[in-house]
Amino acid sequence: MDTLPLVTWMFALTASGALIWLTIRAFKTNTMWGFAVLLLSPFSATFFGVKHWKEQSEPFLLYITTFTATFALGIYLFTVSGGPELLHFSANLQRGTQVQTLAENNNGNLMHASFSVERTSGMDGRFQQGTGVIDEHVSEEITDIPGTKTQTDADFENEAAMKKEKPVRYRLTYVPIKISEARNYIGTTAKITRKNVPEKEYRITGASRRHIELAQRGRGGQYSFHFRNSDVEKIRVLVNKPY
Repeated sequence: MDTLPLVTWMFALTASGALIWLTIRAFKTNTMWGFAVLLLSPFSATFFGVKHWKEQSEPFLLYITTFTATFALGIYLFTVSGGPELLHFSANLQRGTQVQTLAENNNGNLMHASFSVERTSGMDGRFQQGTGVIDEHVSEEITDIPGTKTQTDADFENEAAMKKEKPVRYRLTYVPIKISEARNYIGTTAKITRKNVPEKEYRITGASRRHIELAQRGRGGQYSFHFRNSDVEKIRVLVNKPY
């Protein structure tokens, strides 16, 4: 595993040298071709190499081969080092932030609505005081009806408080799973307890009916190995859960 980054860098340097070689050939053919290969590769380099195959086959084959190898090794290293899990965590964190912001906006709107209702209620009170004896009798008759209550400012505040939504927050926590479910958590950090072995932290890289593939970082780099499913007593995975 330690040699893969070095090999990737070697392929990347070779691809860069091959691209420079192919760019020089393209400038000799035509200035427009030179700028196209320099700025729009690998697409323009591929088109140029195919179009001028007889003259440019050597630098083109060297470039396209090393570029493809660099791209494939880069994706593999990104996956093994936990890149997908990091992207998933970032997406969940952003989603949680958006939900929290929306909840705060809703709370602000409810507070504004409560304030507007309070002002309207105060105007209604002043209006009732100035209407005379008839309105007072109507008000008394309404309040005397069993089961009816006048809605005060405190009632509006209580309703607004009840409508407030709690913001959804997320946190990382270890959740126990079955060993058969490990294939659904490839790339996830996990704590595994084996027979007569204390719980340790690993990264799940693969799973089958008989084995679970794992990776662990040490002083010399990252190491890959596997355990038999029958030897695993407990497994807990690190997930992002709301609370």
